[in-house]
Amino acid sequence: AGYVDIAMTPRRFTAADWGIMGGLMAAGLALRLWCWSGIGLADDGIFMPFLSMLLRSYAIPGGNLSYRFAWWLPTGIAARFLGEGELAMVLPCLAYAVLGIGLVYAFGHMLLGRWGGVVAASLLVVHPFDVTFSTMVSGDFALSCYSAIALFALLRALAHDDPFLRRRCWTIAAAGMFLAYHAKVSGLQLFPIAAVILVSRRDRLDGIQWFLGTLAVTFGASAAVSYVLTGSVFGPIRAEMYAQGLLQSPAGRQVTSMDLLLYPRVLFQRPHIYAFLNAFYPHALVLLALLAWPLRLRVPGALWWWFGVVVCGLVFNVQHIDGYWVCGFRNVRHSHVLVYPLCLLLAAYLTALHARMPRAATVLTVALLASSFVEARSASTVTQTSFADGRAACAFLAGVKPGVVYLDDALSVRCQLLARPKLTGWTIHTLRYTPEQRRLQLAEAETGYVVTGGGREPVYGSPPVMLASELPPGRVELVL
Repeated sequence: AGYVDIAMTPRRFTAADWGIMGGLMAAGLALRLWCWSGIGLADDGIFMPFLSMLLRSYAIPGGNLSYRFAWWLPTGIAARFLGEGELAMVLPCLAYAVLGIGLVYAFGHMLLGRWGGVVAASLLVVHPFDVTFSTMVSGDFALSCYSAIALFALLRALAHDDPFLRRRCWTIAAAGMFLAYHAKVSGLQLFPIAAVILVSRRDRLDGIQWFLGTLAVTFGASAAVSYVLTGSVFGPIRAEMYAQGLLQSPAGRQVTSMDLLLYPRVLFQRPHIYAFLNAFYPHALVLLALLAWPLRLRVPGALWWWFGVVVCGLVFNVQHIDGYWVCGFRNVRHSHVLVYPLCLLLAAYLTALHARMPRAATVLTVALLASSFVEARSASTVTQTSFADGRAACAFLAGVKPGVVYLDDALSVRCQLLARPKLTGWTIHTLRYTPEQRRLQLAEAETGYVVTGGGREPVYGSPPVMLASELPPGRVELVL
């Protein structure tokens, strides 16, 4: 593949560009509201109690969420205005997602021109992963957003000749890296990405002291606060390692090939929610990269470096502890950090192809957008339907006289998150794990409600739910 350097003369952002960017963001927002899922992920049972404790005790709870103020601060503000609940939890993630569409357009416009910016942002508008997870509680959107801000400002600083604008961009780039770190410690991956970009343009480093100074002040303050509260300047990193079980004995948790292949599979395969979460973007990227040499397609090398470092960071987050090679959390949601560089890289190749073969590039772009829309709707329908079923059951229980209810673990947590405090006074029994145990449990029950069937957690999986056929015959009435 061929590579081109970043443009040293910033392309002018006109009123037409602002209009295009606003239109794409509005289209992305409309699509995400149509595909709204809401509360229902397994991790929501961690995030909502954290926020509730934060708002009620006026103290920051411990754990690996405490340092992530890039997530909990806007979420807490939303909860103050909207009340603790589903909308307040999801709204900041949705806002980051919509802002990300604008950032990707600006990024593409800077590197590729208007056509490339439109293509990059359009690819993001219908990206199945972004569409599906943007209306759930997913702090990874904050990491992606601030990573894009940091790298965009860094490239703008290298492109500007005006000293004032360069200083401003250097400062914004450093602030973006700091906020990415406080969205998740994996934001530290920005440092090797930035280092390579700076070394490649070492003739354009005028004013870099503003970048280095802002990094020193922000990360220094963070380290000082961490030392006071935890006794270590690396408190956020230690908190993440502890939460992932990497500070305890790792026996029995050795890395397997399935662990290493999780993120490549998310890129190229259809997981268990019946959709390609990255559409066919990775497949098209591989095809265009292979055709780059014979077709002489050239793209900005910084995009490949961004994408490659993040992929390696996800796949090879492996550590050697007490003679074992172990890895921390392997979570599909964490791969959202790949979405922006993937869309930009693919748009760069499509732009290069468009310069040589306009009709072929246009047809391929339209085909990718159409297929991505189909995959986005397919993926979001799974969580949307599943979570709506659970929401309806919880709303029913909140609207009747308190009594006894039998729920599986997943739905019990969801109802207590969605319907609190309306479920006060209920006696909640957890349904046992196997059908035989559940039949015996309900045979001994005198009265109460029991929720059967339905989807629970289609993304990460959940215990088997109870079927209607397991209910005691002749003793039940269907109420919902």
